[in-house]
Amino acid sequence: LNFFMRDDALDEMDMYPYPDVKLDYFHAPQTSVSHEKVLEHIEGQMEGDSPLAFGFHPNAEIGFRTDQSEQLCLSIMELSPSSGGGGGEGDAKQTVAEGLLQDILENHREAKFDIENVLSLLDEPGPYHTVFLQECELMNGLIDTMLSTLEELDLGFKGELTMGEGMEALQDALFLDRVPGVWAK
Repeated sequence: LNFFMRDDALDEMDMYPYPDVKLDYFHAPQTSVSHEKVLEHIEGQMEGDSPLAFGFHPNAEIGFRTDQSEQLCLSIMELSPSSGGGGGEGDAKQTVAEGLLQDILENHREAKFDIENVLSLLDEPGPYHTVFLQECELMNGLIDTMLSTLEELDLGFKGELTMGEGMEALQDALFLDRVPGVWAK
């Protein structure tokens, strides 16, 4: 606070106290000039927000803009029509989801950890082994959930089950390349 509360603040002082890179464009305007000159200085010299103004590293804006772009693209994809009068978009959505579904089922159907086999290989299980085995059990539960929901969705695609709200949410998540909510629990 002492940095900003001094007489130099009224006389072209650098407004960022500790920048890694010296910024030449953000100085306080001269107060001895006219009001129009001060407004002209604000319009011409104070361009945009810099992460330094908020105490962040200059590269922080890159992450922020990347996240913003991803959110924008996801919002556009969510707002795109999921089923039109011609049915073309709905079919494409189902095709994409079905392709991912088949790929996951092919690659991960047999991807379970054999906990009994791991236990038989251990002489004396220590705390790290216990945590590892707990994580294996959690992963087996996740794989079971994934396979059961995907098999249910596959039956829905084939017409053997009625597509419910959960199945449509799973289809939407697969289409948007997101982790379905039921898997995240």
